[in-house]
Amino acid sequence: MESLPLADAAGPEAGFDWVALASKREEAEVAAGRQARALARVLAAHAIVTQRGAVPEELEERLAAVAETVWPRGRTLGGFGLHASLGAYAVAKVAFDLVPAGRTGLRHEALKRAGVLAALAEHGVDRHTGRSVLGSWAEVPEDFRADPAGLSPSLIAGLAERTLTRAERDAALSQIALSPRCLNRLAATLSLLSAVRALLPVVPPEALGRDVLVAMVALGLGRGDRVLELYASRANTVALKTMVELASAQVALTQGIAPELEVDALVPLPELESRTAQPRADTEVMPPPAQADDDDEDEDADDVLDIVEERVDSAVAATPMVLAGPARPARWGVEPEATLEPDTVAAFEAELTRTRTEVARQGALLGITPLPAAPTVRRRPLPPDERLLGALKRLEERPSADEELTERIALDPVLHGHGLQIQGLPFDPLFPPVRGALRAVLVAAEGRAPSLDAVTSAGDLAWALSRARSLALVVQGDLTQAQAAAAGLGEGAAPEGRWAADRWLRFGGRTPEPVDPHEARAVASGLVMDLFQQLARTLAGTVPTHG
Repeated sequence: MESLPLADAAGPEAGFDWVALASKREEAEVAAGRQARALARVLAAHAIVTQRGAVPEELEERLAAVAETVWPRGRTLGGFGLHASLGAYAVAKVAFDLVPAGRTGLRHEALKRAGVLAALAEHGVDRHTGRSVLGSWAEVPEDFRADPAGLSPSLIAGLAERTLTRAERDAALSQIALSPRCLNRLAATLSLLSAVRALLPVVPPEALGRDVLVAMVALGLGRGDRVLELYASRANTVALKTMVELASAQVALTQGIAPELEVDALVPLPELESRTAQPRADTEVMPPPAQADDDDEDEDADDVLDIVEERVDSAVAATPMVLAGPARPARWGVEPEATLEPDTVAAFEAELTRTRTEVARQGALLGITPLPAAPTVRRRPLPPDERLLGALKRLEERPSADEELTERIALDPVLHGHGLQIQGLPFDPLFPPVRGALRAVLVAAEGRAPSLDAVTSAGDLAWALSRARSLALVVQGDLTQAQAAAAGLGEGAAPEGRWAADRWLRFGGRTPEPVDPHEARAVASGLVMDLFQQLARTLAGTVPTHG
């Protein structure tokens, strides 16, 4: 691992070019090696999350092994045929290691297009991706002769990235149709490359440590159950505790259960309106879990937002609610004397910029680009908690020559209340507002809406409170106000507003039927994951700046 520099090391943000890399110029190899380590870190954490029996303590060992595959010393470009990006080639090499050797023989009868699509689907590749890879290919030509040695990782990577020429693609797919092992390797590469592209924007800086990395990769893959399995009983930092709470909410809501998070006096809580929906006899409550078993996600959860896309009648479209202005921090229950000077918040943001990840600096890793941000991803980072940010500032100002960090923390009432959860990192103030917003989302699914004051004082978390308010108003049956609550967020940015519009059209202005609790909780699950995405992108520095 000595040959790979730290992925988040501060320094020039230069990438690399092929001429310099092929010429083995030191600066090009260092730049490419930094990106290779960042990619290996994603792949190693992915393995911990997805492989049965893997534990976080194995991360460094796995990282060393994956890094040697991704960026082997002295032969970094060995076998690379320029069929795809260097990153996709590295992913294909790792995917080859995940596929058992299996049969090396060839089929007596080649698969046709439908057969290849079905085989890829059996290995977890969705139909859209399969059709995109196959393009216009239909079947194996009569004069084609398959190679018993199979396809190289470079050609498999080219198929996965759709960057081969037509002739190369047709020949490679004909080999796939005849070779079960090549088909398995293609399926593994497609799945792994898709996961990597989804994870690149949400992988945290290395300073947050091993456990936060594994937990955030698990959440990025939609595996909240894995977070609970690994960390529910040992979340000993504010960052890890936040991830466990997000995972607990995600798992419970997708099961149609109302999660219940522990009371924490240090979490800033948005004010709620007194009006609620009628009590429901079938409400279930999930307490904070000590350990979670593996579970399958409720397939119906994905169907909740698949609603009819129709415009709301102009008579019902309400005036967009005015959201918070330039004030960034969420100020729920913050006394005027607790607010900070703008310079302190600006210094906090500058520190986040300094520590952003390699993918945020370069926009890609060895040519692999992240998936485009969803419409629900906001264009501004999440705000810090002013109380905690101020306490950390005081901590920095205290003389430290004769005091341990724990002693200095004990002298500050805010930090002492957090106890061992505080790591003294610049990221710590981001987590309390997220935990507060999460609690607002969970009660919104049961019909308790954040107040208008809570929304307007939410700073750059106003989008989450607006969506939670819209959700709660749908549950209450006030569809006009539910649409108004989400109207100012932009098209596609508030699925709750679409849901309200759909129900209004469905009932034609009549009193709507009560919302199914499972349906409301499934919608809340989507908002919880959007909250995670915004937190993760704020930590990584990958919040979109336009679009």
